[in-house]
Order: sequence, then C-alpha cells, then structure tokens
Amino acid sequence: ALLMFTPSGISTGIQVADGFSSALMLVTGGIFGWLSSNARAVYHEIMRWWGGPTEWRQIWEDYKKSRSEIMKQETHPDTRSYLISDLRQEFRDNYPQWAHKWN
Repeated sequence: ALLMFTPSGISTGIQVADGFSSALMLVTGGIFGWLSSNARAVYHEIMRWWGGPTEWRQIWEDYKKSRSEIMKQETHPDTRSYLISDLRQEFRDNYPQWAHKWN
C-alpha cells in the first residue's frame, strides 16, 4: 500500500498485486468465516445424531448428580445459584453439541 505513490513504473504492478491480495483476503476470510459459523452447527448436529438419546441421557444424569451434590452441600441460595450457573457453563463447554439444552 505504501508503494502505490512511488513514481517508478513498477508501482502499477505492485498496485495490481496489492489489490489482488486484498481481494483474495476478503474472499477467503469470508469463506472461512462462513465455514466457521455454519460447519460448526452441522458438526454439532451430526454429533447429536451420532450419540443420540443414549448419550443425552448419560450427560443429563451426570448433570443431575452434580447439581444434587451442589444442592446438598451448599445451603446459601445465592451461592447455590452461582455454582449451578458455573455447572451449566461447564457442561456447555464440555458438550458443545448439547449446549442448547443448558440455557
């Protein structure tokens, strides 16, 4: 971009190359952005299908056990709420294909 204002004849070739590389970056960035947002959703859909209801039941049982432990051990309601919120986030992070189940 700095060479665009040089008086030599080579600058037009550099301008064209610079313009091409900028356009290429925009196109590939757009493609990768699209893949990043759409491919992940498709991948999670496949993983939910692959694991099916059996996997979900196991994850749900693990969540309920962990939640019950929090409810038994913590008596303060605000702390309970905070810990359960953390638990939900942990399950969202560990099982992203099921993240929509923990609002």
